[in-house]
Amino acid sequence: MQAFPHDHEITPVFAAPWAYPGLPVRLATSCCLTFEERHHLVWSSWSIFNDGQQAYARRIEWPCMMGSDNQTGEFTRTFAAESMIDRQLADVLIEEAMAAVNLKLPTDADACAIDGADRSLCFWHEGAQKSLNWPSSARDSSLDLWFERAATALEARLPPSHTHASYHTRPDEISSSEASNPRLA
Repeated sequence: MQAFPHDHEITPVFAAPWAYPGLPVRLATSCCLTFEERHHLVWSSWSIFNDGQQAYARRIEWPCMMGSDNQTGEFTRTFAAESMIDRQLADVLIEEAMAAVNLKLPTDADACAIDGADRSLCFWHEGAQKSLNWPSSARDSSLDLWFERAATALEARLPPSHTHASYHTRPDEISSSEASNPRLA
């Protein structure tokens, strides 16, 4: 993953999405899936939590392109949102993430990150953590397609973000092909 000035202040926020200040504290063990994109403009993380019979999606963002806070000089201004999501959607995304871990990673020749974007996914299954990191490919890789579908599906269910435009899709803006996919609709 790409290092940024002051990312030592931000990394702990992304490493523990269950404990984001201002949102309901969730148990670390309730986090089933987290996937991130670290772009030179914005770092974004999406997490799915299983809280008994209910599932929640949480997004954390750091608009690093904004630089430091003019008042304090600090780089730690992050934003987050959480929404209840359909349990079936959560299960599908987790199942697809487990399958994605077995996908072929881009070769060195294919590993051209677009504008410094690195991606990762991490999930917990049967007490074991599995994770995968890769550069966002210039070509449509299976991992990138999974990532974009998953981020779009969660963004459609989260409050709008004002820091990251790539995945801002409201339910009425979902493409007909995605809407016809019963796994993500």
